[in-house]
Amino acid sequence: MIYNEADAEMLNDLKNRLENEGAKIEIIAPSMAPVKISDGTILLPHHSLMLRFIMYYFRK
Repeated sequence: MIYNEADAEMLNDLKNRLENEGAKIEIIAPSMAPVKISDGTILLPHHSLMLRFIMYYFRK
């Protein structure tokens, strides 16, 4: 999960390590709005917490 001003160095390091092991990275954020991390990079979430909550709630 990411948020505005998340540590870009830590995020990129984690992303690179996981991808090197074959993982597929998908970004989760509080909403589907673009997120600006600490180095100014803007990331677009693949999923949002709010959308996941709504989908879970209505599947019950």
